[in-house]
Amino acid sequence: MPSLWGVLSVAIGITFIFLILSLFNSWVQEFIATLLSMRAKNLANILQNMLDPAAQRLDGAGKVAEMWSAGPLQDTASKLSQNALKAFYEHPIIYSLSEPGKEPSYISAHNFAVALFDLLNKAGAGDPSQVDISLENIRTGIQKLETEPLKLRLLSLLDSAQITENKAELDIADYRKAVEAWFDASMERGRGWYKRKIQWVGIICGVAIAVLVNADTLSLSLSLWQNSVLRDAVTEAATIYVQKGDEPNARQAQAQLANLGLPIGWSFHFADFDPITPDDPRDFPVTAAGWFAKLSGLLVTGFAISQGSPIWFDLLNRMVNLRGSGSRPATLADDQPKAKE
Repeated sequence: MPSLWGVLSVAIGITFIFLILSLFNSWVQEFIATLLSMRAKNLANILQNMLDPAAQRLDGAGKVAEMWSAGPLQDTASKLSQNALKAFYEHPIIYSLSEPGKEPSYISAHNFAVALFDLLNKAGAGDPSQVDISLENIRTGIQKLETEPLKLRLLSLLDSAQITENKAELDIADYRKAVEAWFDASMERGRGWYKRKIQWVGIICGVAIAVLVNADTLSLSLSLWQNSVLRDAVTEAATIYVQKGDEPNARQAQAQLANLGLPIGWSFHFADFDPITPDDPRDFPVTAAGWFAKLSGLLVTGFAISQGSPIWFDLLNRMVNLRGSGSRPATLADDQPKAKE
């Protein structure tokens, strides 16, 4: 039976498996996030909350696309109250950040402030062709807004900027810094929204991956505990991985996992409990207790790999270093007396 050294080796093996599967899970999450434009929709919700907080959030497929299909706004500069998000997205600076008809997934604080000031300046001047930006035109444009929450926010930012800078006359650069700080604070809050969404995506994808490859934590732990050859092979692979220190991509991770000879995947046979043909861990259970253990192990794996690869790489690195710091116990061959010459 494995010693404490073996227990640590089993833990290293399971952590290494979690790490490889979490790399693949991250790739799947990124693919889904890109496919569903999750970052772009989250950014749209952040901007909607900033520019028109009373409007309904844009969560859901197609809701942002509907904004584009309605066609361009007439006299965009004066239509911030009609559809602030659409007017903002149609500004040339923002529109150029993504493909035509698609919303951007990232906007810098500087571009946000410049586009907003340009819209307010033109609305205040009453001239869509107005190029020269002045704080007076921006103030007038804010006063013309019919959206009270946005008007109050922008006016309060003016007041706070003047108090912060302690100036009798505020300049555009000071106001721009206040608006950029407002944008950064809103983006920080919005990242929390996105993180909660992507966490659920990660958990669902993690469980799906665990089921598809039959990565059952309980079964894998038992196999590593009982099979010293397999345990040593996985531990050696984990040690080499930590020493190299470079993360493989999803395809490399999948190939590495397959080459370890772990009992993962499905045999598409049912366990028969025949002592002559021992049951394969890849078999389907045939008892309620067996299914409970299998599902429990799959759920543990799914949740574990949804936590991301950094946590497992750090833990693996610590355990490999801990294992390397101690002296390896003598093997059976070491215990045998040497033959005299």
